[in-house]
Amino acid sequence: SESDEESGGGHRGTEYIGTAELLSVAAAVIRQYGWTSKAAAKRAADLFEKDVTSTADYVRMHVTERGEAADTFRAATPVTDADVAVATATIEYVRDEMAERPELNDYESNLVVALTAEYIGDRNIGIAVSAVPAYLRVQERRAERAVVAAERPVSQHVGTVGERVTLTVTVERITVRETDFGLTHI
Repeated sequence: SESDEESGGGHRGTEYIGTAELLSVAAAVIRQYGWTSKAAAKRAADLFEKDVTSTADYVRMHVTERGEAADTFRAATPVTDADVAVATATIEYVRDEMAERPELNDYESNLVVALTAEYIGDRNIGIAVSAVPAYLRVQERRAERAVVAAERPVSQHVGTVGERVTLTVTVERITVRETDFGLTHI
């Protein structure tokens, strides 16, 4: 049968893109141009009265658009093996780690639902693409914590068992947490 485009119809059916392919392209676009959310692109466009393209729109152009401009963009933004590795790790993180958390916020819940599917529909491209910078931020925080932990001195017992010790110490941090029994200061 004829497609809507061939028959002159104005509606194109929903396009679906493989999740791994979409996130590989997202990783390539982010590597080359950085991350810009749709909200940040709109704010910048309003502020500077200049078109600013979100990362999701760049990714959409890369995977769905046809024509010379899209071909030029695809040639200028090739997907590398490193981008595929980031995409694979992002999908594994969302499906295996994030999905297993006991409580998820709305964004995380929507991300898990979107990335659990093998294919992403056009309307979910934005949230799916946002998984890559979210994953990269988690990895960055983990690396920072590992460096801090490696630099932290090993905790050792001070003094002799059974004897009182008087020390002058420096408090580096106080954590306050609200519990069922009131505020707890650690």
